[in-house]
Amino acid sequence: MRANHIFGSILLTMVIVSAAAGNPSITAVNVTERVEVSKIALDDSIWQDIKAVDIALYPQRTIRLNDKKANALNADNRGKLIKVAAIYNSNGIAFRIQWKDDTRNVQSGMQSDLYPDGFAVQLATKFDEPQKLPYIGMGSEGRPVLVYLHKAVKAYNTSKEERERAPDANEAKRNTLDENLTRLDANAGKSDVFDYKKVFISEGFGSMTEIRDSNHTFETDMTYTAGGWTAVFGRGLKGEYADLSRAGAFPVAFALWDGAKMGRADIKHLSSWIAVKPKERKGGEALVAELTAAPKGDAVVGEVLVASYCSSCHTLGDKKAVAPYLAPDMSMIGGYSTVAYLRESIVEPSAVVVPGYNRNAHKNYPWYGVDENGTRVSVMPQIWDGSTEGNRTDDDIDDAVAYLWTLKTKIEK
Repeated sequence: MRANHIFGSILLTMVIVSAAAGNPSITAVNVTERVEVSKIALDDSIWQDIKAVDIALYPQRTIRLNDKKANALNADNRGKLIKVAAIYNSNGIAFRIQWKDDTRNVQSGMQSDLYPDGFAVQLATKFDEPQKLPYIGMGSEGRPVLVYLHKAVKAYNTSKEERERAPDANEAKRNTLDENLTRLDANAGKSDVFDYKKVFISEGFGSMTEIRDSNHTFETDMTYTAGGWTAVFGRGLKGEYADLSRAGAFPVAFALWDGAKMGRADIKHLSSWIAVKPKERKGGEALVAELTAAPKGDAVVGEVLVASYCSSCHTLGDKKAVAPYLAPDMSMIGGYSTVAYLRESIVEPSAVVVPGYNRNAHKNYPWYGVDENGTRVSVMPQIWDGSTEGNRTDDDIDDAVAYLWTLKTKIEK
């Protein structure tokens, strides 16, 4: 233990999750040009020869929905492993994803009380600075992400269901209902196949926007067999929003929703940014190195630092914050954050500002302030960057990052 770190007399927790290993990378195998990769089927025989990599996803715990039942169902969630295989050629890139799930949850019709299983693949639109990747999940200002989302939804006839729910057209309402009911009756007998697969672009919380551009094409599919799901995602290498055609490596992230646990929005499992290395392509070494490296600090020393500076506002695993509505819960932050993001969050707390949940109910505990230009800024003091008398050294920051990296749960078997 370095002398300049000794300001705490006891360690709060002696058992620290090992930070010795970083995240794995995914090798995308170059396949024959005869394969239409961007539209590859999930059961295509080509997948039999492609080695899959285990990727860990962790329960998102930064903010929680104002839903008592859903929060209770997800309170003890463990991490999940997914198996990911990847292929590419000049016309596209594709991922095949498999994960265990004991329950098959498929939404049917206009139901609002049932939640489907689903998955998402996320790509960064810019990744030339490996230490400045977007905030995972929603992107961040100046660092947009693409989110390709597929949810298990059964085909149904929207017009028929809407017609059955429409009120009887009495004389007082006939003028306003006739046109709509006529439309519904005309379409009620037609086939109406609904499939929930969409792509969004996002540059921070509250900015997620669906892309409806017909030129931005992609394919997703998912099917359930005993004990789990198999899914596929494919798209072209080139694109208006993210060009992967010349990338020596690029980042990808994955998310899962469990309908049995009312999974939606932020109730999900999420991976960190994972490096994808197209085999036989040159370049991308810096990105792969950044995303596969483990923290270089001392996690045990870092625990003392973080407990001293951060535990009043942030929940850290089993250690509940003194003021739990003042800052994001960091119980799982090591599971879906890169080393660079953790460091940036300490040194530049306003670089990415996560809005507090249910702010109207907790107006005395905002997670951010607003400066004179209307920009969100973090209320976290900048005590780690040399701007105050209490600033810490680079070694201190490395140690704090190493500890935060350990904040994740066990993987379920």
